Amino acid sequence: MPNEEKKTLLVIEDDTALLNLYRQLFERQGFTVLAAMNGEKGLEIYKQTASIDVVVLDMMLPGMSGDEVLLEIQQLNPDQQIIICSGYQVKEKFAGNVHILQKPFLTPTLLEMLKEAAVQSGIG
Repeated sequence: MPNEEKKTLLVIEDDTALLNLYRQLFERQGFTVLAAMNGEKGLEIYKQTASIDVVVLDMMLPGMSGDEVLLEIQQLNPDQQIIICSGYQVKEKFAGNVHILQKPFLTPTLLEMLKEAAVQSGIG
């Protein structure tokens, strides 16, 4: 991959073990990974970073909920690619480029969804 720009991910997940697993997994796939353990920190990173291709978002976060984080990110960038990873049944449909992945999931399923979202982030 000569001079191919690395895609940047923002992972917002309050489970330290899962956050570290995501970071290792995504970095091995060639992504630049930014991480936050709560919604407030995730939004701070999002606002300070010029280009985030995909946000991987847990819905159950301490403080600011995943729903609140999602809505705020979408207000900042309606075209943002977002993957929601949740252990709870997500029944509602979200507007925009939101993909839902139910925990527990298989790693290949997550990576496939992530790569597809990263490709779509470069369109438009």
